[in-house]
Amino acid sequence: MSYRRRSYAPRPARWIDLKYAGRCHICGRELRAGTRAFYDPADKSVTCTDMACAETAGLTRQEWHGSPVSGRYVRVLSERRLHPGRDLIRDPGEDAADRWNETH
Repeated sequence: MSYRRRSYAPRPARWIDLKYAGRCHICGRELRAGTRAFYDPADKSVTCTDMACAETAGLTRQEWHGSPVSGRYVRVLSERRLHPGRDLIRDPGEDAADRWNETH
C-alpha cells in the first residue's frame, strides 16, 4: 500500500483564540487557552494583544479616529502583519497634492 503525501497551502498568520496555553515571544507573558493572540504558523510563535508587543512584531497600523477636523491618528491592531516599506499605504490626498505640485 502506497501513501502519497498531500501538500496543502501554508496556513496564514492570523489573530486567533488560542486552543492551548502559550507564551508571547516578545514579552514572555503566559497566555491562557482562549486568549486572543496572533499566531504565526511559520515559526509557531504567538504574540499577545499588548500594543507594545504588537507594534514590535509589525501588527499595528494607524487609523483616523474622531471628526475630520479635530480627530487624530491612533494605533490599532492590524488584521495581518505589515512589512515596513512594502505595505506602506499613502493618503490619496497626498498623491493628489504631489500631482498638483508636479504640474504647477
